[in-house]
Amino acid sequence: MRTQLKNLAFPVLMVLAVVLVNFFVYYTSVCGAEIVQSRDIYGGTSSASISSVRSRTKLIAKSYEEIAAEVELFYDYQAAVVYVQENDTAALSRWEELTSEERKNHALEFYDKCIKEYSSDTQRLSEKLSADISDRNEVLSYLEYLDGYQDYVADIANRSEFLSDISIYKEDSGIVGNIVKTQKDFYGLSGITLTPMVEDGYLALISYRITDILAVLVAVLSLTVLRNEGGTHRRGILSPVLITVIGTAAMYIGNCILTANFLGLPPMDAAVQSMESFKSCPYMINAGALVAFMIAFKVLGALVVLFAAAVIVSTEGRWRAVSALVIGGIFCAEIVFAVTGISDILSEINVLSFFSFERFFIRYLNLDILGMAVSRLPLFIGFVTVVFVVMATAAVRSISRRSAQLTQKAEQEYYDEINRRYLESRKIRHDINNHLLAINALIETGNIEQAKRYISEVQEQTDLAAMPVKTGRDVLDALLFKKTEQAADKGAAIQYEVSCPLLDCSISDYDLCTIFGNILDNAIEAVKAGERISVSISKQHDMLYISCENPFEGELKRRGERIVTTKKDFTAHGFGLMRIRDTAKRCGGDVNITSEDGVFHIEVLMNS
Repeated sequence: MRTQLKNLAFPVLMVLAVVLVNFFVYYTSVCGAEIVQSRDIYGGTSSASISSVRSRTKLIAKSYEEIAAEVELFYDYQAAVVYVQENDTAALSRWEELTSEERKNHALEFYDKCIKEYSSDTQRLSEKLSADISDRNEVLSYLEYLDGYQDYVADIANRSEFLSDISIYKEDSGIVGNIVKTQKDFYGLSGITLTPMVEDGYLALISYRITDILAVLVAVLSLTVLRNEGGTHRRGILSPVLITVIGTAAMYIGNCILTANFLGLPPMDAAVQSMESFKSCPYMINAGALVAFMIAFKVLGALVVLFAAAVIVSTEGRWRAVSALVIGGIFCAEIVFAVTGISDILSEINVLSFFSFERFFIRYLNLDILGMAVSRLPLFIGFVTVVFVVMATAAVRSISRRSAQLTQKAEQEYYDEINRRYLESRKIRHDINNHLLAINALIETGNIEQAKRYISEVQEQTDLAAMPVKTGRDVLDALLFKKTEQAADKGAAIQYEVSCPLLDCSISDYDLCTIFGNILDNAIEAVKAGERISVSISKQHDMLYISCENPFEGELKRRGERIVTTKKDFTAHGFGLMRIRDTAKRCGGDVNITSEDGVFHIEVLMNS
């Protein structure tokens, strides 16, 4: 567990730093700026002062009649300021034409009140009134649009029905189909109740591309976990996926919270059609759902980047270069298509669209496919599904293949080391007669002390040749000897019971070493000083039966075929058991694991 935490520490801290940087940059450039800039779904940019956005956010809750009355009153206020500024007959005449005596007095009272704040700077007061009038006129115009929205939808539907009935279009089924589609789309909009909302902060939130870039950076940083975990076991991909999801979602959710606190967000149940940029949206969706979908698809986009990078880093040599060129080429091609518009479909439906999901809610940006107007949203959903599944599958398979290669390489190195030690032991046994002759000569010549020293030296070397068990497979005997030494270092002992030779067994030395090595590794890890491990090997018909028992403290849990323990190093333990099970199944056998009364018992049956 401690090793896992160390492996996760660097990427988690780096992702946390990126998230904090995003909050700072977003607050500085959007929430704390004097001007908020936003980009609509058509690609057009707009800007508004923060004070204006906040003013319109407050105004939006008022009724049409209230705002209309305020607009007229503010015109009176402005006329009063102009009169004071110019103090000429013309200004007074214009003002008296617009207002009654009572309203004139009211305006002057307002001026007297505001002049205390602005001193004698009537110019600033006039600018303030002009801004207030502009805000109220904008909101008034917006409310007029909302009031006539149902008539607008009905008119489009009626025109579509009229066009579909005209005989001139009957011969072109494609045009008729498009007209009917338009009619159906707008018929679906007729039942939507619109809620007024200020869109500047909302559009700044969903179109803030710096966070999109940082989301890609989060995916790349989380990939560093694979350097430590991915080469050990194939489940290592889960950690970077989790870090990417949490880090990316945290940034966008944080942006929402900052926007709501400093700019104000529309009600989450407000229909997106009430926004200027979404007037022609044919889908029944509200602001809250659109934000949720936006975050979800941006997270999916970050995961696709993670999977693509995982495929690259989990390969070696020329294959890494090939995979990098292929994946990089695809991404570059999509950028070219998106920027140049060479292909109608590819310029709209591409990986970059993961980070601009809101564009797919517009009716008039449909794609022309075989003369038919096809909505981009279903195409995009299908594209996203295919890309995500393909990249996730490729990443998992690539990491699994890399994990298997590293495991096989480590096991082969271990196998080679055991074989080398075994060959050394055979050399020592081969030379034993020469050593005995030398010792005998020393005794005959009376060199007793020198003979004793020589015997001690030979005894140290021959200890290696003292195999604890004879299975008939020299390499396996050397492995069991090594495991016996490891158990002795902990003060424990291994008792072997072999009732059949393995010389004629068809199972390879590699598979036998994998089985016994992982069984004894887990057993040695579990025992304490003074305890004993019991290993038995026998044959039942044509099946090789291996049994191992060892004292065990802890709770053994099962999750499918995988064993989950309460040990601190649960990842390594579970992986060893998984290797035993995989090897046994490959050899036509099975594994049975039980734990009762403080004893861990594993049984392996394989076709010999």
